[in-house]
Amino acid sequence: MVESAKTLPDRAKWTFSLGFRRLLLAILCAAVAASVFWSAAHWSERRGVFDDIGYLRQAHLFQRFGLGGFDTDIRRDDDHFFRDAAAEVSALVWNDPNRPITHTFIPKRDTWVLQYPPGTGALLAVFPEGRQVAGLYISATLVVLLAACALIFRARSTLVLSACGLFGVLSVYMMVNPAKASYSAAPSLAICALLGLLTPRLFASAGATRLAAAALIGLLVGLSANLRIANILLAGGFGFGCLLELLHARFGRFKSETVLVGLGILAGVVPTLAANWINVGSPLSTTYSSVDASPPDWTFSSALYYLTNTQGILLVVGLAAAIVLHVRAPARRTRIAAQVAIVNSLINAAFFFTHQLYTPYYLMPGVMLSLWIVLAASVDAEREPLAVQGV
Repeated sequence: MVESAKTLPDRAKWTFSLGFRRLLLAILCAAVAASVFWSAAHWSERRGVFDDIGYLRQAHLFQRFGLGGFDTDIRRDDDHFFRDAAAEVSALVWNDPNRPITHTFIPKRDTWVLQYPPGTGALLAVFPEGRQVAGLYISATLVVLLAACALIFRARSTLVLSACGLFGVLSVYMMVNPAKASYSAAPSLAICALLGLLTPRLFASAGATRLAAAALIGLLVGLSANLRIANILLAGGFGFGCLLELLHARFGRFKSETVLVGLGILAGVVPTLAANWINVGSPLSTTYSSVDASPPDWTFSSALYYLTNTQGILLVVGLAAAIVLHVRAPARRTRIAAQVAIVNSLINAAFFFTHQLYTPYYLMPGVMLSLWIVLAASVDAEREPLAVQGV
């Protein structure tokens, strides 16, 4: 009893110290987020980037026509919103029949339509004109901040807490750099944060909680494809994880979860399928040009570009962390989450390494999703009693 009593002050001191570090790291993340909020509030929506005008035109169509905004026929620009915006960033004639910026020619309709899926424009349309970009980035950053704080306040060990704090600061900062490169990047990264937190629940929970996690994961993956089509690659890791669970149970369980993930994805992509149908004539046709929809380049000519910048570094770190988690995790369900992260990184890397698409953010959703999954699974693993770890 005497010995136990002596250890109480040390334990209390340790607990206080851990709680203080949690608070300090959360405040640090909030400070970085505040700088993002301030920066975004002062951004210009007309910064001379073609893609920006395309997203803002989609938002304008939704605000003007409601659901009729899915139809992006360039002839609907009778109020000259696109003409005036495009004239500010390009010397090209706004309605040049040879190449109006951000649009693709559709022979069936004999017109030009926006090449982007409708999700980013729909989110921008939630906010008033002139404050749309600020509203989008501040909202997305707030989601990432809350996700980071959730990990920080749930972490128990010094190592995991430090990793969560460092990653939280990094993930919030990345809402400016590189997410500022495209209006579709910020909401994509916010969705990845939510998916990362949900992933361990899919494999570690049971009953209604697991079913809800499956449905939400599927829906979020599907919705992410409305922001940028390449986000559908995020489904790869989850599909692999569901298949492993089905095989492990010899198809005796996890069937409902797998179906819910699939149905959620299908429900989430409905807006893009509808936009394709309206603008191209078929839900499975693309509004992107032949350049953007080119077949794979198996020379891996893009690999060097991605591996020598921030995306490549985070890709390697995420893969390494997922492999370490997989090797050291005592629980099978934690190993499954690690495998989802590994497969997700490899699928995204394989796609962008074999396509000549060069931007500072294309790999970021896949890379950040893997890192969120690894940290969320690590936090969950250390909070579970060892007696349950073998499940």
